[in-house]
Amino acid sequence: MKKGLLLAFFLLIVCARAGADNLREMAIGDSCMEEFNLYLALQHYEKAFKETDNAAVRMRLAECHYRRHDYQRCINIVKPLPDDSLDHKTMREIFYCYKTLSRPALQKAWGQKIIDRYPMDGEIVAELGQAYNVSNQAGQAQMVCVRYWFKDHGNLAVNRVLADAYFIDREFDLAKNGYEELLAAGDTTYMGLFNLGVCYERQQSLEKARDIFQQAIDISGGSMAGALYHQGAVLNALRQYDEAQQCFEQSLSLLLPDSFQMFTCYRGIAESRYARADYSSAAKAFRQALGYDPKSITTYYYLAVCLDATGDRAQALPFYRSFLRLASAEREPSPDLQLLIADVRKRMK
Repeated sequence: MKKGLLLAFFLLIVCARAGADNLREMAIGDSCMEEFNLYLALQHYEKAFKETDNAAVRMRLAECHYRRHDYQRCINIVKPLPDDSLDHKTMREIFYCYKTLSRPALQKAWGQKIIDRYPMDGEIVAELGQAYNVSNQAGQAQMVCVRYWFKDHGNLAVNRVLADAYFIDREFDLAKNGYEELLAAGDTTYMGLFNLGVCYERQQSLEKARDIFQQAIDISGGSMAGALYHQGAVLNALRQYDEAQQCFEQSLSLLLPDSFQMFTCYRGIAESRYARADYSSAAKAFRQALGYDPKSITTYYYLAVCLDATGDRAQALPFYRSFLRLASAEREPSPDLQLLIADVRKRMK
């Protein structure tokens, strides 16, 4: 009996010491977090976790991982815990982890869990609604946002997502009212103005559409093609043809592809076809590549060779000549270029 009591007493002492060590490590970790020293905080929380595995330690570890952008580890450390043991901050961290990891189904599931428990978390309501909008589930976004809107009319983030949801569902009258309220509240963004302009355009309120599209153009510094070509269509409908043409031309200049990237792609296609001796198709691709980089010396060479190989020597000769003209301007032609020059001169003889 005495031995049993002594064993229990010693176990109690050991447990008390372990608990004290756990609390000390947690306190030091908390102090490090306050100093934004996440590296040391993580070490102390891990020591506390070795002493005692409980929800409090796991949630602190999760916050450390989250703030260090180790999102999957943040999720994994709290995954064994029941949902009702997680605090608000940890639930939000999981929500944003899934958002950053591009896992929308789980992001939306956790967003719903948060607003079920904390229905006035307007930031999560807006984020969840936006996740539904992006997934083409505007009806779900409306349900989430309207439920919140009845309790708080003035949350701009929620109201913006709600207006977008109406717009996506082509409920242009409701969307227009939403964007107008945002504009009246000082929420002046390019997308809000652009969508409002489209609402007016669809409702044939052309003068209002023109004014709103102009604001969108001004706020973006004329760098967004969408507002410009919609403005062009509205101005055409209003018979303001000169201004419409300017908008379309400016929009076209923004829509033009990147010449270097287009050249690289067409040149790559051409080389693939050339390697397979598909000279007719290769010639077409080399022509397209030249349209994006007329100074590419070797493209003239390969285009001419492809045309020559298909028996179209008459078309090949001008490209041989263009190649020689550009190659002769090179002050120090590389050995490879010298070989191509010699080959062209031989072919032209």
